[in-house]
Amino acid sequence: MGAVPYHNPSRNAVNFGSQDPPSGCSARRCSAVGHRAQLRFRVAAPQLRRQTHAVNKQGKSGGFADMFAEMESGQRSVGRKPRVGEEVTGPVIAITSDAVFVDLGGAAEGMVDRAELLDDSGMLTVKQGDQVKARVHRIDDGVAVLRTRIRKEDGGVDAMKDALEQGLPVEGKVTGVNKGGLEIELGSVRAFCPKSQIDIQRIEDLQPFVGQSFEFLVTKVEGGPRPDVVVSRRSLLDRQRKVAAEQLRKTLKVGTVVRGTVTNLKDYGAFVDLGGIEGMLHVSELAFQRVRHPREVLSAGDEIEVKVIDIQPAHDQSRGDRISLSLKAMGDDPWSQLSLSVGKVLNGTITRLEPFGAFVEVAEGIEGLVHISELGADKRITHPKEVVAVGDSLEVVVKELDLERRRLSLSRKGAQRAREQAQVAAFKGKSQSLGTFADLLGDKFKK
Repeated sequence: MGAVPYHNPSRNAVNFGSQDPPSGCSARRCSAVGHRAQLRFRVAAPQLRRQTHAVNKQGKSGGFADMFAEMESGQRSVGRKPRVGEEVTGPVIAITSDAVFVDLGGAAEGMVDRAELLDDSGMLTVKQGDQVKARVHRIDDGVAVLRTRIRKEDGGVDAMKDALEQGLPVEGKVTGVNKGGLEIELGSVRAFCPKSQIDIQRIEDLQPFVGQSFEFLVTKVEGGPRPDVVVSRRSLLDRQRKVAAEQLRKTLKVGTVVRGTVTNLKDYGAFVDLGGIEGMLHVSELAFQRVRHPREVLSAGDEIEVKVIDIQPAHDQSRGDRISLSLKAMGDDPWSQLSLSVGKVLNGTITRLEPFGAFVEVAEGIEGLVHISELGADKRITHPKEVVAVGDSLEVVVKELDLERRRLSLSRKGAQRAREQAQVAAFKGKSQSLGTFADLLGDKFKK
């Protein structure tokens, strides 16, 4: 039972106590009335206190209840009343056991059936302060009765017509598959969802949908007691994506990390759905090492985290902004941690061959080029494949290093020369420590 306000003349205050509902008033309606009165009182209380203080200073008479009525009357005259069928948005201001109350601005309040805002597990999906978008279904005692969707339990011909006129989603269960699409049960109404309207993506196998429940938009209601009803899930998904895209655009900026789904792979990169907005992940931004094709790293349907590196406003607003993404920016740049110097000898692995030379990975994410002229030792070659193959281990020496341009020039010849010089230096060191043959003989005779 809702709390109904009453006036206590002896205390000149509004009290929220439990009373029996008036004759002809349902428990739910009286509950709504009581909650609306409480809400109006909470909003009006600060101003009423200021008015009371002013009245006391001026010595005017009049009860608190009179001022409350005056305040309430003034609030009712402010703001436009919502109309049936209108889409409205407002914050949740109260939640009861069977309804959620929404502030629609001015003195307008809306009420949503709590059951419409429950998820599949029965948990309420909103809390006080959250924004709720709904449509005005009817006006009851000055309160806008709102609908966010039509549940299966509420399904009927009239409900389907309301859903069509007001654009409300309806809950339905897939009961079967036919040649053209899916058979849907909407409470007591049977409906049809064409194959092209099942999802945003093209669906070939419809059988997995059978037995599942989804939300749809009603696109057609024709006929009498057993009408021809057509629904679309794709239209609802498109609408939801547009809403999500609008919200995302408000927060999206360079440097933002977002989660998305890979939708398509091209030679030059991958397209990523960020939730209603599509971004481009160029092949050069997939990894620090060279990637020939995005399929070496990604597959369609992969969920990935990427960083926004550029946003270019579109000339054609219907196409949206061009959003550039990076996957490699999510990791540490191996070049920033590189500790190399010219002349250092390294062991690496050949990753690919080109007519002009061989690329060698000397550290994770770090590749250097051994030019063809530095590959064949004293032998002249026309292609690197004549002396090396992909996967071969190769000893090289750092010939040139440009950290700013991320370029590393390597030499196989230089590594061989460095090794030979090291061997000669080691031999000379041993020779000097042993001395000459005559010195050895002299030492022998001295003994």
